[in-house]
Amino acid sequence: MNLPVERLVPWTLARSIWASQLQLLKGHDLANFLLPRICSEKTISFGQSGLAFKDNSLVKAAKRGFAIPQLSKFLRSPFTSTAALRLVIKVGQIHQNGWREPGNAKVLLSAALEATVTYMNFHPDCVDLFVDHPNSSIGVGSEKEGVFMTICRINSQPWALEHNAIMKQSTATLIFSSDQAACLSAVGNLDHMLAAGDGQIQLTGQIPLLEKFGYASRVVRSELPSQHE
Repeated sequence: MNLPVERLVPWTLARSIWASQLQLLKGHDLANFLLPRICSEKTISFGQSGLAFKDNSLVKAAKRGFAIPQLSKFLRSPFTSTAALRLVIKVGQIHQNGWREPGNAKVLLSAALEATVTYMNFHPDCVDLFVDHPNSSIGVGSEKEGVFMTICRINSQPWALEHNAIMKQSTATLIFSSDQAACLSAVGNLDHMLAAGDGQIQLTGQIPLLEKFGYASRVVRSELPSQHE
């Protein structure tokens, strides 16, 4: 997919919403309900529902917590659109108010990881960083559970976030000491240098790959709007 640079931020926000919802409904038939699609030059829709937002509305939602969807599309299929909107609102509430709850760690973390993966695939500077890393993977998890998500790239395919451990041994791993540390990292409230020093994060494997991933995540943090700023 060719993505204009000016659409990277709203597309990343949409992918992050979808990733959070995947964790929220993991194992449910509706788990992929909010898969985003680019449906025009300035509009992104969620799944097969009538829920669609203008690019600038998604950016406003990230800053303020809510935005009005396109009503013309919404009213064509009000039942599925309402269901999709409820899911989007629930995800937004977790990101706005529930980030201090350790039980929300995977929902929050999936959004942050998906955002970074999207930049790894589309942001010019980030794409160049990972040219020399085909067939690579980063396992993400906790001391309690081990690896529970995998960022991977097979050959020249785009990077992808898998919501499980798909590799017996990842190229590199990023392990959080606790769900609280994962929550803080997901919303940008954890200094990763200090966290690695005091044991809140354990980094193993190919450290240069993790350093590049860390750089990409910082680019994301600097460019995406957030209510936690």
